[in-house]
Amino acid sequence: RVRELAKYMLNRFDRYHPIYSVTGDTNFETPRVVEYYQAIFDVLEELAPDGVTSMHLMGGLDHVPEELLHRSGYSFYSYQSSHGGKEFLSNITKCSEGFLRQPLVKPLINTEPCYEGLGNFENPYEKFSSFDVRRALWSSVLSGASAGAWGCHKKGMLFLAKSMWGEPYDFQDAIRLDGANDAGFVRHIMENHQLMGLLPAQELTDTPYIMAGTLENQDVLVVYQPFDCEFTLYKELSDYRVTAWNLAARRTFIPELTMGDGRTLVGINGSNHAALYIFEK
Repeated sequence: RVRELAKYMLNRFDRYHPIYSVTGDTNFETPRVVEYYQAIFDVLEELAPDGVTSMHLMGGLDHVPEELLHRSGYSFYSYQSSHGGKEFLSNITKCSEGFLRQPLVKPLINTEPCYEGLGNFENPYEKFSSFDVRRALWSSVLSGASAGAWGCHKKGMLFLAKSMWGEPYDFQDAIRLDGANDAGFVRHIMENHQLMGLLPAQELTDTPYIMAGTLENQDVLVVYQPFDCEFTLYKELSDYRVTAWNLAARRTFIPELTMGDGRTLVGINGSNHAALYIFEK
């Protein structure tokens, strides 16, 4: 039955060249679950050998079974950092680290960061804000993953998870919220500064909450500061030029930097908002 459904979906949608997701919100609880995934990959690799495919995993899962890891149809890694409490932040780091350790190198995407207006799993009346969205997106990027978004709801559509997530916004309202603009701004920054391929560089700071990432050639260092606090980078960046962004306002500012003894001290930005620092040679 699984193969029949997979064949139907491919015959119906392959003409549109979609990105496929072998899904089930799973943590591969039993060997039977792995067999289902194997059967779907068999169909994908036969009928859509050039298709782009990933898997949708349980929130916080940072690995897949060995027998699925090497499937030729498995195009890129994806994980979901989940949407409850503060675990979505720790899951981002954990999941990115887990997939970056895999023997096969593939693109990596956090396909389910929180999005603005979604209720917190632990308290559906407490909705995620644009600050939470920015933090999830930049934390994903600087941990070595790209970051996507999920969810599409229309007024009048029955939302079966309302008891867990609260009443959702209509998608046409949701895409006008600041969080959606923040997601687009991440793309703007990544493309304009050619930042694809960032890898974690947390060894450069021990200040709580600060996230750092660098390109493999070390010519670019990107630092995300969720709270307006002073922090130290254990690298003297005097031969780098810096661009600093107030992420809430999406505008640049001139940062206060003090360098010496192999370190760079970054002062508060004076806005009480999150900031992004891009150091480039």
